[in-house]
Amino acid sequence: MQRLTVLFAIVLWACGDDDAGAPGNVDGGTDGDTGALRRDADPATDADLDGGVGGDSDVRPAADSGADSGPGGDAGPTGVCPVGPVGRDLIDDIVAKLMRDALLVTAHAGPGEAAFALSLPGVDEGYVAFASLAFPCTEETWFVPTCSEGMEGEPPSSPFWEGRNRCGRLGCAGPGVVLSDSYVTMHPHTEPDDAHAFVYAMATPAGAEASYDPNAHAVYRIEPIGGERYRVTTAVDRALTVRTGDDVVLQLAHRGQITATNESGALVSAEASITLPDVAPPDALTVSIRVSADGSVEGSIRHGARDVGSYSGFVDPGPEHSWACTD
Repeated sequence: MQRLTVLFAIVLWACGDDDAGAPGNVDGGTDGDTGALRRDADPATDADLDGGVGGDSDVRPAADSGADSGPGGDAGPTGVCPVGPVGRDLIDDIVAKLMRDALLVTAHAGPGEAAFALSLPGVDEGYVAFASLAFPCTEETWFVPTCSEGMEGEPPSSPFWEGRNRCGRLGCAGPGVVLSDSYVTMHPHTEPDDAHAFVYAMATPAGAEASYDPNAHAVYRIEPIGGERYRVTTAVDRALTVRTGDDVVLQLAHRGQITATNESGALVSAEASITLPDVAPPDALTVSIRVSADGSVEGSIRHGARDVGSYSGFVDPGPEHSWACTD
């Protein structure tokens, strides 16, 4: 089995030096510290996915479903695309970053170890941190969160985080099962249960504004499943709206699940099913992806019962994705 690589859609995480510590510990309450965030780094990401998010801003309403692609999803165009170019690029960005985050967390799943990862579409910003537990999980609990911006009056790490924050907290779901929760907030909010809208200007497409309402969380369940194997699961449920510079509104709420397994840090498999119910009504758009132990990728993009795209290739250097439909 190959080592689990943290690449997806030609995007590499650069997490900085091992010495780059996150401020503060994850407080374990009266029993003392349960662990410390070892690193907290910005993902030095490239948001481009096969040419980048952006392009033609003509985002259309849902198109007629067109002819069925036939059994097995025949190659070639399968009718009019249900989403315009800007919407397609944003969907590609969302899916790529969801998968990359999940693979990063899976790569660092191990005894007493956990990672945090949450990437924001349309910008090269997010939250990455690594943690270790001082003692094993025995019962369900959450520990006190740590937020990385505005600590002790320090200026934000970049202009993007002016008036915003990013936080992480460790938890336990039972004996041996670790939880990591990454989330973003607007000042002065810091608590994980204080739901509110998280709004920011996108770099691509230029002039667009994104709003997560409520603010986005990425909760990972990390559990041993025998031997040196760990399974990582995350339930995705993020309500995202994007208003483009020419005042087109895209409803990009996405939900689903990602499951990945490693053995001694080597990938066993990863699967994702992500649905965007409102981007091209009345049918939902669904992205399904599977990553095998050798890093090969296969997947499909469907609008209702119709194939409109696919994924292929390898995680490293980056899978190929294509929309098999026409504008």
